[in-house]
Amino acid sequence: MAKGLQQIASKGRRCDVILEIHDARVPLSGRNPRLSHLLAGKPRILVLNKVDLADETCTREFVDALRCQGKHHVFAVNSKVDHDICIKNEILPCMVDLTGGVVPQTGIKIMILGTPNIGKSSFINAMRRCYLKKSKAAPVGALAGVTRSVQTKITVSKNPLVYLLDTPGILEPKIDNAEVGMKLAITGMLRDYLVGLDLIADYLLYSLNKHRKFDYVTQFDMDEPSDDIDVVLRLVAKRIGALMRGGRVDYLRAAEHLIVKYRAGKLGRMTLDSVSDLNYDHI
Repeated sequence: MAKGLQQIASKGRRCDVILEIHDARVPLSGRNPRLSHLLAGKPRILVLNKVDLADETCTREFVDALRCQGKHHVFAVNSKVDHDICIKNEILPCMVDLTGGVVPQTGIKIMILGTPNIGKSSFINAMRRCYLKKSKAAPVGALAGVTRSVQTKITVSKNPLVYLLDTPGILEPKIDNAEVGMKLAITGMLRDYLVGLDLIADYLLYSLNKHRKFDYVTQFDMDEPSDDIDVVLRLVAKRIGALMRGGRVDYLRAAEHLIVKYRAGKLGRMTLDSVSDLNYDHI
């Protein structure tokens, strides 16, 4: 991690603007505190990505609260669609404004920062689709840690000339708060094997019930919500045929199916952080 931060700091000093991306479901838990101090003084844009998976009301509350705290350049986007309004109409003009309205002859250089699997590469590709009508230039994957190192600059616009620099996801070397760790796990920002599918599924069920997201009840033919993960996984296994020899339930396969469903947005839109926990240490 230290090497990655040094590499980012070195190349970031030659960039004009820092663009920090967060997962809209965990805009607080998913942020590395060191990022707020990295390259301090550089103009900065905050992007809440994956808004299609987050609670719409909570996203608006976070954007409004961040702007009230002085972070005026905050945008909520869905990088998976071709015509996101913020990407198409607002973010590029903001980049130009933050350089004083003057585009250098060598172009505007933007460094993207964020934690693993929050859609940095998807955001770059969305910008390219919007302004260059070209296919993806940055690798995209469902697993945390697809981008391994600071890449060379990627052109996302020719008029004005703008380059983006993708960086590897940077997390704290140790997550002391267990609840924060579980939030990162169910959103896919930690690799599943580090936590375990059974624990991730259990915390996911707890979160769905806490936020009253009961789509799983109808999807898995349940009579009512349940806080017993074994009960839920048995029903999931029955629905998808996750049975082993002798008719025994394959709990890990059922847990994985439940987790994948949530991450794909099939169990309802849910924001795991609360705007009431927002303070200046987070921004």
